[in-house]
Amino acid sequence: PPGRYQIRKHILDQNNGEFYINWINLQHQDIYDQEVISFIKQGTRPDLQIYEEKVEAELYLQSTLTFNAFHLFEIKPLS
Repeated sequence: PPGRYQIRKHILDQNNGEFYINWINLQHQDIYDQEVISFIKQGTRPDLQIYEEKVEAELYLQSTLTFNAFHLFEIKPLS
């Protein structure tokens, strides 16, 4: 619905978090090993961008991804 929203964009890519690099480096490990999972969690630090948008009719988000990256958007209405 129309209104003001806070947009949080979490970016995991080769410069922020290196999730896939960590995953590839550990590809021969048993991923269900708690030590490996803890290592990946500790080494993964996504970039965070926070901004506000005023929505009049519909909200469109556009994002450019680098190779082996993903973006997670959190959209929260503001009072």
